Amino acid sequence: MVQNQPIRKFIIRSLVIAGFCFFLAWILSQTFLKQLNFTGVYLLIPFIMLVTILLHSILIIASKNNPNKFINKFMASSGLKLMLYLVVIIIYVFFVKRDIILFICAFLSLYLMFTVLEISAIINHLKKN
Repeated sequence: MVQNQPIRKFIIRSLVIAGFCFFLAWILSQTFLKQLNFTGVYLLIPFIMLVTILLHSILIIASKNNPNKFINKFMASSGLKLMLYLVVIIIYVFFVKRDIILFICAFLSLYLMFTVLEISAIINHLKKN
């Protein structure tokens, strides 16, 4: 179990957002967008959530160890995350080639939701310290 309170709160919030996203994707796949394949979206939600939780945990630990190096680690983790996401998008577009517009829209929506969550959690954590 995670012993760090800010990380535990972030994981719970991430799970809530992921649950909401799964529910919304399921509703859309059953009603308006029945003809589209939502498999990519269902796999994308836990992927983005896990990457965000992992990098957020690293940043929280880095802010406690050495606040001077926090900015460098934040920029490095943001760059690493963007490169990883770009690789995932390219792999999906070139190899899966199904419902690319749905995948890109879902990706951007999830990216924005989890980025807002991560940035707000980091700002709140840094204000407390």
